[in-house]
Amino acid sequence: MTTDETRGCAVQLQAVCKTFGAGASRVTALNGVHLNAQLGEMLLLAGPSGCGKTTLLCLIAGLLIPDAGGINVLGKSLGHLTGERISDFRRENIGFVFQQFNLISVLSATENAAIPLLINGIPRKLAHRRAEEMLDEVGLSHRRKALPAALSGGEQQRVAIARALIAEPKLVICDEPTASLDGETGAKIMALLRNAAHRTSRCVIVVTHDSRVFPYGDRIAHMSDGRIDNVKHQRAVTHAEAAA
Repeated sequence: MTTDETRGCAVQLQAVCKTFGAGASRVTALNGVHLNAQLGEMLLLAGPSGCGKTTLLCLIAGLLIPDAGGINVLGKSLGHLTGERISDFRRENIGFVFQQFNLISVLSATENAAIPLLINGIPRKLAHRRAEEMLDEVGLSHRRKALPAALSGGEQQRVAIARALIAEPKLVICDEPTASLDGETGAKIMALLRNAAHRTSRCVIVVTHDSRVFPYGDRIAHMSDGRIDNVKHQRAVTHAEAAA
């Protein structure tokens, strides 16, 4: 890897291994994974259920500890961060978009989107103003006061994206963000995520088994049996091109 590539590298995985269980019930989830992800790109992790995609995502986020190998995220070796240090690192640098949205039912769209700023100690008035701006960016200016139960699946996912991006993290990780969405809404969600990567030099990593959204990735890492089989480079298409 050249110096320029290293400077723009968000995630570096070196021979990462992860197993669960012991003895006869021992399962190998990841077996010697090597992979890099760059700032300014959207990388898709694709493959069948059980191939290790979500485990890999959890390792990148520091939610799991590898059995072997090295994980470097935004210039930090996760193996050197423990306890509160890894929690602080996640809060300051990583945005999450979950498959099930994880919105708080009694809070409005604005209040849900503002949560990361409030956790970081930003005054409520300022946090809500920024949340409203983020909701405008994802096309939900008219739904700011709505509770999650009053929002469609696509609208809830856009609130989740606003929440993930509001603290301006350099890394955004998404677990099956289109799994419960129709094709058109899923395409819009992927376009939002791709634009977040390209416009602000973030790295966006998306776990997906939905081939309909493959055109939105800059690269696709195909996985099977706990390994990266191949990484496909491609030009990420616009929403209009994918819909044509």
